[in-house]
Amino acid sequence: MTITVGYSTVEIRAYLTEYDMLPFGQKGKWVDTQPFSKKQLYQWMRALVAGDLDRGLVPRENGTMSFPSRRKKMTEALTSDRERVLMDELAAKEKALAAKEAELARRNEDIHRLEETASTLGKAIGLLHARNVSEPDATEDQQDPSSS
Repeated sequence: MTITVGYSTVEIRAYLTEYDMLPFGQKGKWVDTQPFSKKQLYQWMRALVAGDLDRGLVPRENGTMSFPSRRKKMTEALTSDRERVLMDELAAKEKALAAKEAELARRNEDIHRLEETASTLGKAIGLLHARNVSEPDATEDQQDPSSS
């Protein structure tokens, strides 16, 4: 007999974590709105504390739940694991963002350098045109193609 009929261990852990995070006085109302019974929830809690949840086994002891602090620590560990995964994802996204920002800065530098080059070339072309206009003998050597 397995404990997780119809539910994955991830779903059960999520339910147990959500249950443990509820404030006093709200847990009973929350259980009443869920698709499982209070008995099933307590059975999952016992399996989690006994370490049988991952193996899908029903705990052998049917005594009362005498490990509230242990259960809280397990819930905190599950929450911290989730936070660690989220922090790792955030770090990876920040690294990718930093790489994109570095690429953008490099491209902006390239654009600035190319604009300066274009400006310098424009000035050089302007100087060449000014020089050609100021030399009258250079104009005489050049023939207009439309006059021939």
